[in-house]
Amino acid sequence: MDRGGPERTSAARLRTPARHSEARTPAQPRRPTPALWWLFRRSNEQLRSAIKGLRRYIATVETAKHRVFQFLDAGIKPEHRLVITALDDAFVLGILSSRIHVTYALATGGTLEDRPVYNKSRCFDTFPFPEATEARKAKIRALAEALDAHRKRAQADHGLGLTTTYNVLEKVRASLPLTEKETLVRERALVSTLRQLHDQIDAAVAAATAVCRRLVCTR
Repeated sequence: MDRGGPERTSAARLRTPARHSEARTPAQPRRPTPALWWLFRRSNEQLRSAIKGLRRYIATVETAKHRVFQFLDAGIKPEHRLVITALDDAFVLGILSSRIHVTYALATGGTLEDRPVYNKSRCFDTFPFPEATEARKAKIRALAEALDAHRKRAQADHGLGLTTTYNVLEKVRASLPLTEKETLVRERALVSTLRQLHDQIDAAVAAATAVCRRLVCTR
């Protein structure tokens, strides 16, 4: 149980069953008990401090078939299999969700068997974010908000996972035939709308990147 750093008096109550177990178990040599024994050894206080005060943050699964970024509620404490961007700006979500960034991440990241691995130091830290105008930022931000809301509705209304939905999107893009089950997913998740939102984000980010490059070239 991760209690996020409770006081010792609160944690002591949780330890009572363990003491009962110790009383019934033959004594074994053991290491000294740490002073803060009730805290996880790797609770990642740096990350928790970074998302403190945010209402949401951006997350992606470190190792996944599809590179999908989404907003998670700040009340959700991320674990080590998630790569976190401690920002709640949908403009950043839009950039990360674009084909430009996903392609960059596939080229610079690693792999585990046949699945891409998102390495933060290679995929995020080195990525050249475009210096977009406020108007372009607003457009990308609105599209990213729509994308995130669209996927969350499909999850909430039909219990469709992101992997299932993006498997179907991948086949639709490739003009491959769908099974009966996949056809149902396409209809319930409104995969055509999902595709359209991604295409619009790709175009908006590509336009912002092209403008940024022209500015660099003319300086």
